[in-house]
Amino acid sequence: MLAIYRRIVVKPVAGGSSVGLYHVASAEEAERAARGIDESGEACLAEEFVSGTELTVGIVDGPSGPRALPASEVRLEEGRAFDYEGKYLGKGTREITPAEVPAAVSRAAQDLAVAAHQALGCEGYSRTDAIVSAKGPVFLELNTLPGLTRASFLPQQLAAEGTSMLSFLEGQLAIARRRRDR
Repeated sequence: MLAIYRRIVVKPVAGGSSVGLYHVASAEEAERAARGIDESGEACLAEEFVSGTELTVGIVDGPSGPRALPASEVRLEEGRAFDYEGKYLGKGTREITPAEVPAAVSRAAQDLAVAAHQALGCEGYSRTDAIVSAKGPVFLELNTLPGLTRASFLPQQLAAEGTSMLSFLEGQLAIARRRRDR
């Protein structure tokens, strides 16, 4: 793939918290990623690295359908990746909620997140990660069980729109009861 793309991202197809994420731009980095993948025994995927602004958008189902929460922006120091250390140890990253991007960019990312949530048949809540390139938002992945810790994006986004965790959790319980009673 390095013959086609200057930089690729290799990551497990399942899992979370960016454990096992590799940014590969050289033969040495490819060897390191291959060793890590081999040791983990997990199936992985490789994709082209997309340069741009990283946004993540939570989606919450409600009585009138899925609604997008305010987008969050991830800013990285030069040479850093939004990996486990960046997410949980704050190394080289800054999370901004709501994102400091033009409203049209935020809206496009929110529309992409709603479309992904619906296309994949998600219920309750999800979170979509995207890179806003020069061509617009590019879908990276959808998280079906995004974190709900104080440091996680979804609670930050709920707070930014004025929704309490209690209200969110009550809504999720109502969805689960409806699903049970079907």
